[in-house]
Amino acid sequence: MNDKPIKASDIAKIVRMTEAEVKEISKKYEKIIPSRYLGRVRIYEKSAADVISGIAKMASEGTDREEIISHFGGEEKKQSTKEKVAERIRKNPVLINKKIPVKKREKESGESTPEKNRTQTRREIVSAVKVRSDSDKSAMLELKISKLTARIDKLEAELSKVSENTESEIKNIGKSIDSLQKQIDVISEWTEYFDKNFESKMEFQKKTNQYSDDKIEALKAEIEFLKLPWWKRLSSR
Repeated sequence: MNDKPIKASDIAKIVRMTEAEVKEISKKYEKIIPSRYLGRVRIYEKSAADVISGIAKMASEGTDREEIISHFGGEEKKQSTKEKVAERIRKNPVLINKKIPVKKREKESGESTPEKNRTQTRREIVSAVKVRSDSDKSAMLELKISKLTARIDKLEAELSKVSENTESEIKNIGKSIDSLQKQIDVISEWTEYFDKNFESKMEFQKKTNQYSDDKIEALKAEIEFLKLPWWKRLSSR
């Protein structure tokens, strides 16, 4: 299996179905859907998504089960003895440590050989268990690699998002600084204008005060002059 193994939940997202619907179809058409078991967990090849989608479509159109099976790979294949034993062990691991009853077989001569049958069955069990173990190890390794790859992709996406957010925040801060600088420039212009206007008014006020003071002094001098006797006023002039 070259594709990374995926789960029923992944299939459901791809074909836009519920996980329960995917599992139901997988159970009903188990032999024609590319998948296998990792312990008690069923994992699928990526191509299983197209098969499940096609089965669902044909079933919705009223196609019967036999026609669907024929369309996607012919009749269901019968399990070999090894497959049957491996499946029994997968579903009930305690059978490994138990003696599995075997049917007595007869030689071509008609005599039964139970010891030979038991030996053959044990060999089949050992072979099936070894194949199952190697297959599980391979599938487990693929699943771990798949999870690590997904984790790395997720971290890269998060880092990319953080980088984008940081750049966006920097741009926003730059815009805020530019806006504040413009406001400061406007305030500075108004402050300078009011300062100049204030200085101009102060200068005008100073001149006005000086003029008033001069006039007051002149009036005081005139009043003092008027207070003098008339003959002094004549002599003063």
